[in-house]
Amino acid sequence: MSDIGEQHPLECEGPRFGIRKPQTRVDRQGALDDPARVTAALGGFVRDFSRATAAYMDACVHCGQCAEACHFYVTTRDPKYTPIWKLEPFKQAYSRQAGPFACLFRALNLKPEVTIEELEEWQELIYDSCTLCGRCTMICPMGIDIAALGAELREMPSTGDLNWCCGGGGGVVTIHRAGDLRYRAFEIKMRQVEDTGAETLATSCANCRQTFDDGQAHFNWDKKTASLLELVADNLAV
Repeated sequence: MSDIGEQHPLECEGPRFGIRKPQTRVDRQGALDDPARVTAALGGFVRDFSRATAAYMDACVHCGQCAEACHFYVTTRDPKYTPIWKLEPFKQAYSRQAGPFACLFRALNLKPEVTIEELEEWQELIYDSCTLCGRCTMICPMGIDIAALGAELREMPSTGDLNWCCGGGGGVVTIHRAGDLRYRAFEIKMRQVEDTGAETLATSCANCRQTFDDGQAHFNWDKKTASLLELVADNLAV
């Protein structure tokens, strides 16, 4: 048997790591041109508009208190990291497309159209400088949920450690003889979801996703279930 050291010699003199800082880029999935990307993004914005979104957009008094709650702004003092500024393209789309005075905003160009450059900058601001910690939401005197703007999220009652399991955790979803008992336990979770009034159920648990899909088919349940991974992927693929 040949010596393994001769076949695969170890480099002992050079540096252990040769990691280079990657070049800054923006995500450009797909083959759409810039105008089509802007149109698709605006369409996504409009789909996310809700009554809560409208109330938040019109309630902001630009007091700036959210800035002092953001660790990215506090450490840089760069105005672009102000939480409400990170949502400016969203606000522009709301004012021009869905706000109560949208026709005037378009006719007088009071809010300019969103550009591809703004979307590229927004990608960096949203994904690189926001951890969804919620400090900006807590400090806002107008009660605006800045961290969750663009998605109306509703949490189930009995959350956290007191939350009810879907019934399929711990691998129970794969045990066929436990099916009848699991479906009875799943009815508790169904009632929890129904009580929120939400249209789509989001979960990060693979077992929960399988259990929800199975329970949806078993009970002919009309609620849509999505994983967080799918939601992120759907909104990244433009």
